[in-house]
Amino acid sequence: MSTATDPTAERDDAPAADDAPRLGWKERFGRELVIWTFAVVAVAGAFVAVRNREGDDAFLERQAHPNTVSAPDVEKAVRQRTEGLRATCSPAGEGALRSPWRCTARISNGTARFNVVVGDRGNYRSTGDVRFRGCCIPVPIP
Repeated sequence: MSTATDPTAERDDAPAADDAPRLGWKERFGRELVIWTFAVVAVAGAFVAVRNREGDDAFLERQAHPNTVSAPDVEKAVRQRTEGLRATCSPAGEGALRSPWRCTARISNGTARFNVVVGDRGNYRSTGDVRFRGCCIPVPIP
């Protein structure tokens, strides 16, 4: 019978040193190959994601500062300032700003006709049936 003070006694629940599973070089190489493949794919995916998030500078510049002021931009500004349901605007001037713009808006008490003058910094003001001022219509860089 063995006691806890007997140094030659072995515990029944402890595995023997020779029973421990050992990986051969093939198994170890296979596991490392899987881990390194995953790491390389993750880094490559991160690189591609970052590159796709970068924008085309020329495209972004054209979006922020178009070559000419567009009718949809003026119409959107008119709808916001008049709280109108619909607005149509057409340019009456030349150049990049194409000011003044002739606009017609459908508002709560009928139809309003007025001119909108767009400034070189994107600010605008109207004259006619409805008067308002506002900012910021996308304009070309001077």
